[in-house]
Amino acid sequence: MKSARALAWFAIVAQVAFVAAWIVAGALQDGYSYIDHHVSDLGADGAAHPWIVNTAIVVLGLGVAALAPALLRVLPKRPAARVAAGLFLASGAVIVVSGLFHADCLSAVDATCQSRWDSWDVDAGAKVHAWSSLIAQALFLATPFALARALWNRPVAAPTLACGTAGVVLSAGLILLFGVDHAPDGLTQRLGLGLLHAWVIFVAIGILWETRRPAEAPPATPMRPRDFFGSSWAGEGELVPWPYFFWRHFPQRLQIERNATFLTDEAWYFDDRARLADGTVVHERRVFCVLTAPDRVEVTADPLLDGTQILLEEDGYRIVPYRVAVAVGPVHFGLTVRDSATVQDGTLVNRQKISWFGLPVARVELRAKPA
Repeated sequence: MKSARALAWFAIVAQVAFVAAWIVAGALQDGYSYIDHHVSDLGADGAAHPWIVNTAIVVLGLGVAALAPALLRVLPKRPAARVAAGLFLASGAVIVVSGLFHADCLSAVDATCQSRWDSWDVDAGAKVHAWSSLIAQALFLATPFALARALWNRPVAAPTLACGTAGVVLSAGLILLFGVDHAPDGLTQRLGLGLLHAWVIFVAIGILWETRRPAEAPPATPMRPRDFFGSSWAGEGELVPWPYFFWRHFPQRLQIERNATFLTDEAWYFDDRARLADGTVVHERRVFCVLTAPDRVEVTADPLLDGTQILLEEDGYRIVPYRVAVAVGPVHFGLTVRDSATVQDGTLVNRQKISWFGLPVARVELRAKPA
């Protein structure tokens, strides 16, 4: 997975390098306007330093294409995954072509340049540049839809599809703006490039997330598994949202209980319930456990997105970090929970750290004893 991470980082750096290139080249070009003139003008014949932008366009294309092999390493093995990777590879390759061919005039210094473009009276290199830019845009706009299909059974598929739809709508609006007389073409083009940069960085961050280093296993709870699983528990706890420095002064106090029911020697379930001080039930779920191996328990429950495992050891147990679905209005968020526990004077102290894509959300501390 190291190669996938390296490719993702290269894709991100390529976006930054491209923006830096046209900023620097534009500052060095007499009469150039970021608002009115295209980025490719800085790589045209007659530009002060055409190599800066032309090289940056090639690097940009290589950065887009770099996402293709990285995606193949992290996406589910489906035809749509290969289509998505192929679209990134093809669009990146066509962008590289647009950097190898450039315009034969510069609007900032040649008053007739724009009219030549309007009448399509430019040389073959300029035409290749224009056509390759258009083809690259069409290929790139298709990437979110292929990615959404490849990720269709995952929560991220819906926002990916939404990004694709928004990209098509915004790009169509920018194309219409290009046709308006005296419109700020340079600004319009940069807004479109901003969409490209944002999408590449978004995909690259997703690759980095999928290839992140696995979290270290939590410390073992120093309690024999049969003492924990064979009992019902009751106690109290508190939930502190982030930022902790503020909300720790206003913790949410809870009364908790867990009742165990054994179906067989290898299968049982817990009924968990949490109440506020006034008796209002704020959390209630049934957790099913199955002993699948002498050292492993598989755990499933309604809010658990992928279930989890409890690893049994000689004198303790560990709970593998798990993901839960939390509803905020009509939207569901997948939160990661890292669960650890210690025993203090016969009281089980359970601590949970809750995060969303690595960002802290809340922490919970529960104290319970056998009921």
